[in-house]
Amino acid sequence: MDIISKGKIKNGLINIRTLHTTTAITINENESGLMKDLIIFLKKLVSKHAYYNHDDLRKRKYEPEDAYKRKNGFSHIQSLLLGTTVTLPIIKEKINLGQWQSILFVELDGPRKDRKIQVTILEAS
Repeated sequence: MDIISKGKIKNGLINIRTLHTTTAITINENESGLMKDLIIFLKKLVSKHAYYNHDDLRKRKYEPEDAYKRKNGFSHIQSLLLGTTVTLPIIKEKINLGQWQSILFVELDGPRKDRKIQVTILEAS
């Protein structure tokens, strides 16, 4: 990551976090077949067509600006399963990942153009 080399971080920790409740951050192999398998698995495990209290506007105490035009309770549950943050060691100016590991941003209710990721780096002294 450029942020590590620009900051000249030799050793430490990096925390990467999505700022959205319908996305996820995880670590796995970035391989197209596996990505398709992940989508199939999530759809089987958490059906888009099931009933979610989150989608029932009559039960909501507030309505966001878009009044939840799309029903996305399923994507919130999928995000809970995958997680929204990863923390990894930085060793010798590089994020320490396994041979086939990649940091993955998983969009569960989109795509949307305004997605944000927060990165925090702690440098070891």
